[in-house]
Amino acid sequence: MISLENNDPVLDGDYSTRENSVLKCLNAARRKGKKMFALKSRGECLSSSDDHLDVEAAYEESVECVNDKGGVNAMNVYIIKGKL
Repeated sequence: MISLENNDPVLDGDYSTRENSVLKCLNAARRKGKKMFALKSRGECLSSSDDHLDVEAAYEESVECVNDKGGVNAMNVYIIKGKL
């Protein structure tokens, strides 16, 4: 997963206080043609073109995520379904 921060204007301001972070990260990932995205550390937007099964195999489930915005050393991962 790579960060999309500072690569898309929709990802405005400090990610830890950004409103609508999930929707904004989804839009940024879609514009880059990514198959999935994630939020970590209270909202940093990440994305990947890898198959979601490869990503699932690389990470373990965590209880550290808060408000769908990830946590310390934890990510909320979202798979983009449908047309990009």
